[in-house]
Amino acid sequence: MTAELVIMNKEAIALAADSAATISTGKIYPTNKVFMLSKFCPVGIMIYGNGEIMRVPWEPIIKLFRDYISNDDPYKDLEDYAVAFIEFLDKNKYLFPEYQQNGWFGGMVSNHFTNIKNDYDRRIKILENAGVDIEGSVKTIEIKSCIDKLINKLENEDVVWNTISHAHRNWVQGVYYDIISEIRDEIFDDIQLDNESRRKLELIAVLGFYRHATGIVIAGFGVHNLFPVVVSYAVGGLVDNRLVYQKLKRDEMSFKKDGMIIPFAQSDVIDTFLNGIDPEFNEYLHEKVFPTVFESQDLLINSILNDLKKLKRNVDDDTFLKELQSKYGQFKNRVKPTLDKFKNNMMDIKVLRNRYPMISAVGFLPKDELAVMAESLLTLTSLKRRYSLDSLESVGGDIDVAVISKSDGFVWIKRKHYFDKKLNHHFFYNYFDQSKIRKNNGQK
Repeated sequence: MTAELVIMNKEAIALAADSAATISTGKIYPTNKVFMLSKFCPVGIMIYGNGEIMRVPWEPIIKLFRDYISNDDPYKDLEDYAVAFIEFLDKNKYLFPEYQQNGWFGGMVSNHFTNIKNDYDRRIKILENAGVDIEGSVKTIEIKSCIDKLINKLENEDVVWNTISHAHRNWVQGVYYDIISEIRDEIFDDIQLDNESRRKLELIAVLGFYRHATGIVIAGFGVHNLFPVVVSYAVGGLVDNRLVYQKLKRDEMSFKKDGMIIPFAQSDVIDTFLNGIDPEFNEYLHEKVFPTVFESQDLLINSILNDLKKLKRNVDDDTFLKELQSKYGQFKNRVKPTLDKFKNNMMDIKVLRNRYPMISAVGFLPKDELAVMAESLLTLTSLKRRYSLDSLESVGGDIDVAVISKSDGFVWIKRKHYFDKKLNHHFFYNYFDQSKIRKNNGQK
């Protein structure tokens, strides 16, 4: 897990990311998430979600691409760098040979199926110890429960994708059908699976694939970009030698915008700071509290009508009840605009009293203050995760901060190194040796 942030105005753009990387065991290690995408052009990249793509770390891939692109012919639009990076991943068989694609997918499926089998074996053991007669129907119920449990977990996990079409899921499933079937038959060889359970296991394999995606944020300037631009993508692995990816969104400054603050990954703390209300509480108000107001009114009037019916008055009772219902409908129609106005006033308070003043201030910040603001907002997220007992410390460590401007290019404000800079002058000399870069690219 991670927290990342982009803050930009018309002059520059600040990138910031924490250093926490959480592995499957729950342990947290430091890692790099912000990189230059070009040594000479004003472009940077951040990654979040998965730190690898098909068991290949992102850092060497990014640095290979950095040497691959031509610095003598920079791209006209910032998004062209993103397109070039996607094409680099898609066509690079050196990084992702077909046997590695199949091996990675098979390993991922095997892990999920093994977890289901272990959960099933544990449940059966508990039932046996309790003296339950383990027969076919009991086994069927238990294996279905274990499969549904994992599906529910995978479907409710946060992912970097937008909506995934069923057609795309079916394509992934079709490509790897033989691998899925072979692993399924091997792991569940002693369990009688019905057709429904088999289909659900195939679904788990596909859901697991999408859950290993990485969020990519590319920011900076193309030659023709007067103001900063940010584009973000979700990138999965390769399927049948084709990269599975999805463009998420593009944000850019313009003459009409003062500034922008765009969080990625864990954004709840930053959203609370900007809007003055926790996003989960805000969602609860709109989805639970406001509808309950109308529901309470309905319950009240229905209770009154039922009590009146029980009184069994004279023949005119039906007319009276219908008139009462009509009056209530009119009352409800008058109340709804009032409630809608209250909801809109809440939105105005969020925007006018909290978010708008902050965004307006961003428009006037110099480059160094953009960096300070980005680091401070991520520090808030880190503090919340560190001292909250109901969540993992999934954001933390050193915060790397960079500022990109059209005039100065990519500038590090804070950057951790795993080595002592005083002892490694040769590193910085070789880093900008353009002749070596061209030689690596096959250029003269």
